[in-house]
Amino acid sequence: MKLLVIVLCLLAERFVVHAASHKRFHWFSMYISYVEQRFLKVAFLSSPWLILAFILLPFVVIIFFTLFYFANSVYGFVGLLLNLIIVYGCIGPGNPFYPVHTTAEKEVSREDIAEYLEQVNGQLFAVLFWYIVLGPLAAMMYRLISQSRHQPSLNLLASRLTNIFDWIPARITVLLYLLVGNFQAGLRDFSKLFFKPPANNQTLLRVCGLQALDSSGVESAKILRAESLVEHAVILLLVLLAFFTLVAWI
Repeated sequence: MKLLVIVLCLLAERFVVHAASHKRFHWFSMYISYVEQRFLKVAFLSSPWLILAFILLPFVVIIFFTLFYFANSVYGFVGLLLNLIIVYGCIGPGNPFYPVHTTAEKEVSREDIAEYLEQVNGQLFAVLFWYIVLGPLAAMMYRLISQSRHQPSLNLLASRLTNIFDWIPARITVLLYLLVGNFQAGLRDFSKLFFKPPANNQTLLRVCGLQALDSSGVESAKILRAESLVEHAVILLLVLLAFFTLVAWI
């Protein structure tokens, strides 16, 4: 079922929903502000850990019991639908296939492209990784924690947790980039940065992502090539998932 959910979500993200996908989490900052207003008034409840826990708790409880009681209803169709809603809702907050450009394509710098290749890990690959490994609840928790980084009072804690949760997905993302791009160009830095702590995830994704494009300058680092690299990495991921699913059935 997970493979089907991922394929349907990716098809929707790539071909169906474009502009609306950038607005998926506009409500979240208001929700965090509402929770903070209640907890910051009480001294012993003002810990970032407690605030983050109470931000996550309603979602965890609601989704856990909804999946527990209804996932097998109508021959599993309800469970499939719930998984689709959760996973698709966790992708983003932007569209990994259609990045928002603040400048014309000809003016996009290597730094902009490196940032895009880095962001795709959090927008897409990390969500899919945690969904595959631990299910929809883990994907949702990853997204909520990563979104909490935009709140000043939670930035430090949420950033540390996100970096930890990104450690494995970031390396898988880079490996996918290299396998569908210029593998030889990025292999040395990939090996050098592989065992670096979570705080170095950003450097790994940016450096090796650009090398997978074989981008030595602005002219060769076009944003369309970066988008193509991401699409090919997604296709490779789906092929690998299909292969391992087939092996598991056998």
